Amino acid sequence: MPHEQREALTAAVEHGYYETPRETSVAEIADGVGVPRSTLQYRLQRAEAWLASRFVDASYS
Repeated sequence: MPHEQREALTAAVEHGYYETPRETSVAEIADGVGVPRSTLQYRLQRAEAWLASRFVDASYS
């Protein structure tokens, strides 16, 4: 996973983005790490896709 995606995912976890209910929004995390909201959203989506494909691959191995 590229460094930028790993940083975005780490920030999201640390800020409670994946909690139920969510403790923060993508916009708030983006402001905190100093990147545009769309950039953070893109990096999170790419990181999630990477994790999902690895999970599925591991499930069938």
